[in-house]
Amino acid sequence: MEIELEKIEAYFNEGRRIWEIQPELVVSRKFFENWEGTHRPRPFVIHDSGIRMAEQELVLADDTHSVGRVLWDFPEECATLAVEGHASRQTFLLTFADGEAQIIEGALELFKDNELSYGERLEVVHDVLAYLRLHQPTTDLLNLTKSSFLAALDGVSEHYPGSTIRLMHRLRLDSIRRMVGKATEDMAIDELSNQLTLPLDGSYAVSSAQTPSEELEDFTRPGPSTLRLTQQTRWAILTDLEFIAAATHAVADMEEAFVLDLTAAEIIEQTSPTEFTVKIPVPTTVPVLEGDRLQVHIRGDDGAAATLRIDLYDRSVMYGRLRWPDAVAASPGTTGMFARRRGSPNRFLAGLFNAFVVDFAANRNSSGEAVDAMLAVVPTTFENLTIPAEPSELDPDQRQAWINACHERNRVVAIQGPPGTGKTFVIEYVIREMSARNHRVLLTAPSNTAIDNICRRIVDLPLLRVGRDAERIAEDIAAACWINNPDAVQAFARKRKESSAVIYAGTHVAILRDNVLAADLEKNGLFDVIIFDEAGMARMDEFLVCARRAKRVVLFGDHQQLPPFPLPNEVIETLKEYGPATNPQWATLKQSALEWLIVQRQFPVTILRLSHRCQNPRLMRFSSTLFYNAQVRACDQADYYRLDYEARRRKYPPSTLRFYRTSSLRPDLRRERLIIEGARPGLENRLEAQLCLYALSELMKRFPLREISIIVPYRRQVKLIQSSLKSEASGLRAGRVDISEDEWRWFLGNRVATVDSFQGGESDAVITCYVRSGPETGIGFVDDPNRINVAHTRTRREMVIIGDLEHLKSNARSRVFHRMERAIERDGEIIDVTEEMLAGCPAL
Repeated sequence: MEIELEKIEAYFNEGRRIWEIQPELVVSRKFFENWEGTHRPRPFVIHDSGIRMAEQELVLADDTHSVGRVLWDFPEECATLAVEGHASRQTFLLTFADGEAQIIEGALELFKDNELSYGERLEVVHDVLAYLRLHQPTTDLLNLTKSSFLAALDGVSEHYPGSTIRLMHRLRLDSIRRMVGKATEDMAIDELSNQLTLPLDGSYAVSSAQTPSEELEDFTRPGPSTLRLTQQTRWAILTDLEFIAAATHAVADMEEAFVLDLTAAEIIEQTSPTEFTVKIPVPTTVPVLEGDRLQVHIRGDDGAAATLRIDLYDRSVMYGRLRWPDAVAASPGTTGMFARRRGSPNRFLAGLFNAFVVDFAANRNSSGEAVDAMLAVVPTTFENLTIPAEPSELDPDQRQAWINACHERNRVVAIQGPPGTGKTFVIEYVIREMSARNHRVLLTAPSNTAIDNICRRIVDLPLLRVGRDAERIAEDIAAACWINNPDAVQAFARKRKESSAVIYAGTHVAILRDNVLAADLEKNGLFDVIIFDEAGMARMDEFLVCARRAKRVVLFGDHQQLPPFPLPNEVIETLKEYGPATNPQWATLKQSALEWLIVQRQFPVTILRLSHRCQNPRLMRFSSTLFYNAQVRACDQADYYRLDYEARRRKYPPSTLRFYRTSSLRPDLRRERLIIEGARPGLENRLEAQLCLYALSELMKRFPLREISIIVPYRRQVKLIQSSLKSEASGLRAGRVDISEDEWRWFLGNRVATVDSFQGGESDAVITCYVRSGPETGIGFVDDPNRINVAHTRTRREMVIIGDLEHLKSNARSRVFHRMERAIERDGEIIDVTEEMLAGCPAL
């Protein structure tokens, strides 16, 4: 700390010295940047409740272990000391008055807000509205009085802490009515009052009944509007980039040095003379995913002795299969045995990112305007244009996203596509527009599946799918446009004769490694645009090295769904040794590229708010309120809004959202089990699998088999359900001549899956179960809110949830299951499973 404080004193001393000659220079950014370049200030730890500088005592809001950092405050046009503690961020303006140092205490920002979030307030309002509809059905909800609101609030108070009810009591009437308007936005107009209501344009949606002026206010944005984003000094940006580079190298170093000690591994079962199932305790997070294959070594011996496949990794323990080359070599109890990862692209990425940092430090203008805009090298503008009338196939939000993405003065565009809102549809339209303009386009995403899904939509364009491993590319895409397929390359060449456009599509690593793409870059310069899909899963290091290959960057994704793989604890500890870092610096590592741009850089984001997937609004409210502040709702043309009141009640009753709660059953019936079958360990819950079959048999009475899906957290539960369905096929298909053997096999292979593998999928009806119910307190990753969001937004019309709700509520790290329970009690129904009910379920 003392060294950094000396640098600040040097800033004041140099200012005093120059003031008599050039006072205007002393208060300029140029003076500050000269000081930065000379003294290179870095974040520093403050151990006390105050510090002394320029003969002034600065009292800090947090007592100990705050982190200070000196930055240039562009709005205030002066140097600033920002101090971050555990609960607050405090700023001090470092200025000069008549040549003398002057320190002015600035804003104090509290990190922990004791008040409710907007989404939590909306949940209370939803409960109030449900109470009024039940107890006072004649109340006009759109013109609710405060007395009616408060009376209903007291009626639901038993479900909330007293502090929550007191805060809601303090709301003004105008705030109440705005929140009621938001909470009722996805309801049908004839559900809000007892007056006769006629559908407009065939829809009972609230928005369809608005006056034109109200509709204009709700569904357009002011335009054209220009937002100017502030910049940062190059040194501040460089220190942030160096921090990312340190993390990237630490990940690569850790992978190369990573050793999974197998000394404490427990042999659970020997499944063959050469294969053993093992349980391995894991004290900290390790860089291993389920499905990974590790090489097993014995200390003192050269080469790999065996392989270890990780089948289940559940925070503190992993299970896998240890396989030896032959029975003679098999010796699982050998001391000194350990496993290591095979090669990964992280060292390659670390090298590329390091080159980027070196270029930036040398002030080479090779990053492109888009990267400069994202990093705040220069002041950046974003133009939010008026929504056009075309393309008419797109809804208003989609057209806003399309025009913003295609507007060439917008160097960076962020588009958030919550589940079912047509993100991929918009990407296709953007790519087609770019191709029509003869642009050179890069399309990239973290996963091969995402890339292949978009490629299927644009195979008629001049497209090349890059990637070295044919096994990772979908067979139809490899045949149509893979860069290593001579027939596909010839077809690409024919298309190029009619257009100068080109589209290269691949994962982040694929587009960075491809030689043809590199040659195009070398010959023709930066690409016109790079489009990121699944940007909510993109790490900052690979995102930035990809982004610097194009003039413009367009990000599509949703940071409320599955995030990037988190940094292992060992990497975090290594970075702490690198030096103190501020919360915004840690955010570059812990947040995805999309979330960082929106939350940290405060880039404007265009949100797709209309779900074209969901036909039953009661299914959307839980996720929309919890994750999107109720901004996402079913579109006006959803089936729910096309039905009159009575028809709607018959087709979409509360039972279309139901939770089968197993908590009241005996533990031996409801509990999960660790199963090892075929040497592969995994978690399964036979009761919940049985209930999945029961729910399936009920749903098959109302939906085609192809429109039903079963998604669960664990692969072992998938296997159990699949095998159970095979044995119960004749009973479930009894009397169903419309279900062929081929269709049944397709259902088993495509509609019974894990949550992670089903991201992006959808069907009319979805069954999900949470599996976890046991004597231990852990529930693994099933309480991850992002994963819950994915699971609960795959369905169009009906959803069935199965689980030990009390166990989930008691052992989750957040209140997500408490909030889920309230949402389902309000909009659906919770059924307590009894042993009598189980008697009517298919047996496993």
